[in-house]
Amino acid sequence: MTDQTRVLTDYDRQCIAAHQAYLSAENESAGARQLGLARRTFSNRLLRYFLRDLGGTLPISPMPGHVVKSRSQAFDAEGKLTGEHIKTQAAASEETFEVPDGHRVKGESALLDPSGNVIQKWVKTSEGERSDEVIAAAAKRAAETYAGPAAPLALDPFAKSHIDPDLMNLHLLPDLHIGLHSSGMTAQMDWSLGKALATYEKLFRLLVERSAPAKTGVILGGGDLLHADDPMRATRGSGNRLDVAEPYDVVLAGAENLMVNQVELALQKYETVVVRILKGNHDPDSAVAIAHYLAAWFRDEPRVEVDVDPSLFWYFEWGVTMLGATHGHETKIKDMPGVMASDRREMWGRCKVAYAHGFHIHHNSAGAGETGGASWQTHEAPTPRDDWHQGNPFRSRRSLPVLTYHRNFGEVATTRETLI
Repeated sequence: MTDQTRVLTDYDRQCIAAHQAYLSAENESAGARQLGLARRTFSNRLLRYFLRDLGGTLPISPMPGHVVKSRSQAFDAEGKLTGEHIKTQAAASEETFEVPDGHRVKGESALLDPSGNVIQKWVKTSEGERSDEVIAAAAKRAAETYAGPAAPLALDPFAKSHIDPDLMNLHLLPDLHIGLHSSGMTAQMDWSLGKALATYEKLFRLLVERSAPAKTGVILGGGDLLHADDPMRATRGSGNRLDVAEPYDVVLAGAENLMVNQVELALQKYETVVVRILKGNHDPDSAVAIAHYLAAWFRDEPRVEVDVDPSLFWYFEWGVTMLGATHGHETKIKDMPGVMASDRREMWGRCKVAYAHGFHIHHNSAGAGETGGASWQTHEAPTPRDDWHQGNPFRSRRSLPVLTYHRNFGEVATTRETLI
């Protein structure tokens, strides 16, 4: 007889209900419909009813946390029961596993019974890595801390009334490394999230005001907009440690608000604003998150076109000119002409001139270059040297450029703000 003092769990009661429904129904399918359950769920509960001996048919009930694995009986020559053997095993857990705060699931493994039911499960988590929840929290923080529309630009009245529809200004944002934290004692200068955001907002404002009176403005993030892509504060590929002080969601929210401000400034000057944020080795996920944030923010603004393509390459056609760009950590800049011709064959054939832009190395290519029918160059970054770069021989000017292209003549002007 089964132990009458046995404490039933909620799941035990569900299994008993399944057995009662089975007895009153014609078959398992009818019983499942009676309880409003899927057939497989009903069958599993019915099986557990017998495995847990919830009907009290066994001389001794399984120990708590165990179920019947097998049952055998012995009979004498006259058919009388002379012995019974019951083998049990650990029961499947009824608990629901929740990933701890600050962790993400790295892998799972499970022990299954012959029917495919989970007997035991191991979940491997890792602390500190970026999760989708953190990106969502950053977007919420950015919206809540939005400072309001950008202040009016000091545009030249003459230039404002003489906008040239054949001109396009390409605003490059090379390697901003937002979130980088450094001390002037060991690095080039004191640098923080707040200082970076204020500096870049001022630079972009000046460049929009000073650049050519174009009808169209393109904002191109050259990759590594953020210094670190997750709370681990290390590059994804090489694992290099990065100097970051603020939490990841705070940095990402700050970058999102900075980009909103830059688009708002551009809208004060240009009739059409095109935005593309390339991925770099420091921010392969954050770059995509920022692009989608901008697309959502400006979803009701018909003058803004946000390109959310997550690839490593960007292509753009302006009159006789084809433009291409990549961060440069995967494809080297000197290889871009061939990539451009291969990826966009029709655009390549239509255009008379082609330019490729690269970033990543934080300095202008000496004399730039021209290979395979396209001119190419890499660009300086406005970011100061951190501790590691300060201790190495890497040196370059800090600046932010705007390149102007004419529909009929290609590149015609450069506007640059240099940081001293």
